[in-house]
Amino acid sequence: MRIIVPQGTVDFDSLGALVGGFVLENDTLPVMPEAFTRECKALVAVYWHKLPLSPRERWWDDDKQRWRVLLWQRMTPGVDFLQSLQMTKWLQAENRPLDGLFASLLLLGIFASTNHLDSFSMVDEVHGAVDFLVKKGADEGFVQHWLQAQGEQARPLPRFVSGSLSDEDASLAQIPRWQSLLMEAVCQAARDGGAAVYLAGGMVRDLFLSRPSHDLDFIIDGEAIPVAKQLQHTFGGRCVFHRPFGTARWEIHEALPHLLAAFPQFADIDQNDLPESVDMISARTEWYPKVGRLPQVRLDGIELDMQRRDFSINTLALRVDVHPCQWMDVCGGRQDLAAGIIRALHPRSFVDDPTRLFRAVRYEQRLGFSIEVETLRWMANGKVMLPMVSGDRIRHELNLLMAEGQPAAAFRRLDSLGLLAAVVPGWGWQERRAVLFAALLQNPLPAGWQIPDINHLSGREFGAYALLLVDYPSSIIWAVSERLLFSAEQQRQLWLLLDVLAKQENLRWLSASKFTAALEGLHESMLYVLHHLWQDDAELSEKLAAFRKIWRWQALHIDGHQLRQRGVAAGPLYGELFKAVRAAWIDGEITSEQEEAGFVDAWLQQRGYGDG
Repeated sequence: MRIIVPQGTVDFDSLGALVGGFVLENDTLPVMPEAFTRECKALVAVYWHKLPLSPRERWWDDDKQRWRVLLWQRMTPGVDFLQSLQMTKWLQAENRPLDGLFASLLLLGIFASTNHLDSFSMVDEVHGAVDFLVKKGADEGFVQHWLQAQGEQARPLPRFVSGSLSDEDASLAQIPRWQSLLMEAVCQAARDGGAAVYLAGGMVRDLFLSRPSHDLDFIIDGEAIPVAKQLQHTFGGRCVFHRPFGTARWEIHEALPHLLAAFPQFADIDQNDLPESVDMISARTEWYPKVGRLPQVRLDGIELDMQRRDFSINTLALRVDVHPCQWMDVCGGRQDLAAGIIRALHPRSFVDDPTRLFRAVRYEQRLGFSIEVETLRWMANGKVMLPMVSGDRIRHELNLLMAEGQPAAAFRRLDSLGLLAAVVPGWGWQERRAVLFAALLQNPLPAGWQIPDINHLSGREFGAYALLLVDYPSSIIWAVSERLLFSAEQQRQLWLLLDVLAKQENLRWLSASKFTAALEGLHESMLYVLHHLWQDDAELSEKLAAFRKIWRWQALHIDGHQLRQRGVAAGPLYGELFKAVRAAWIDGEITSEQEEAGFVDAWLQQRGYGDG
């Protein structure tokens, strides 16, 4: 296999020398031609299956295999941050010989995964890996040049930072007392096992933003399952473990009396504020064997646990089992909070987990932040992976966006980024439905309205999906229904609604009984959609209100037992009669039980049943 490059033609075996020439013979790294970069990436793909799967393989004894790995990391930075870091740690522990070129490429594998040097600072501070690579001749300038040559934006170099929070700190004062109670219990159990306890993610982010937070996820720097067992042993309750991920859930209802007895300072808390359970997660690293699938995990330290997360603002951690509490920022999260930006940690973030595309929009809209420019570029590349994600996971993310404070703005943003069309080509946001969309999800329900769930989906949310689909052709509606895995009943409801809307102009001229027949079978969520669509149409609104309050509840006095006493054999005739009697009641032709009896007599006589 041969590749055409500006310096001439080289084969794969000498490609390593070419890469080395770029690094060792130039003070600055030139921008490689796009065609060359594309060819190299294609070449890497050919040899991908030959790449080492474990840093413990003796691949460095095979010079050709070594250059394959080097080229892979050189031409596709960001592919495997963890492998670069783990390889460095192992080489350091084994005291393996390492030349400056390979040290530089390992350094690049670590840096380029995050598009900035936050992870460099984290590793330097925690593992000493960067110090090791620099001592072996790694060129930090090379890394900077490479990132710039690949079009990465130059950034400041925020260091790994940490600090403490005193009891008087305003951030800690925001923590509700019920959360403090659970923190005390978990910390006590963790100390017995020598583990450290951290709060991380959304709760710490919201503390620094002075926002209320209901999240309370504990990160155990150690193992979470033994901590949960100790809680169960000390206070009671029930534990549920998920060993492959090292997570534990402590259900606290039965433990509550013992918990309050152990911490009497919290005896006055409102027990209704307490959650049903507490989640504990072992600090871990993770990798994604397949796009859009759940990750594989391995226990590791808190710093790498923060590094696996979605956005820098969610990588803040607060250690709560020491006094004063210690916070750490391994990825520049506080800097990004101050700047009001949503920044992903590495170029493959949205490839590893495409649902992060929706989360980026959710955090942007909730916090009033802006998605950082480079992250937007990564999102544009990552959205092609959405077809790999299950419909359940996509629908879950869309449901969460509907629950935000500004759902219309959130879906408008999804559309502007092409994410709705990435879910189903041709689907998008309908701006003319924006006001109704928000009202349907957020306005207080009018008197007399109750909207039950429909197949485990909130009635309001399902109504919102219906509103987003009514303006589309049937092909798009069907495609969205299938992609989001709507149940058979949910799809039936959508088609019933569309049928009603297709006959909308005729409905105003129909009798009350025929109007009732047209709407019967619609779930309350679909009626609520009609309530919003028809709110400016007095005639249809009045009919809809009458249908909901009166017509659909119309009962009959006649029943099958009475018909059998009259000598009418059971059969389809019963249904026809009941339908006719009910229609007469709804249309006002019958107003009393006596009039109903007369109507039944006349109806039966017309069909040859004499005087009944």
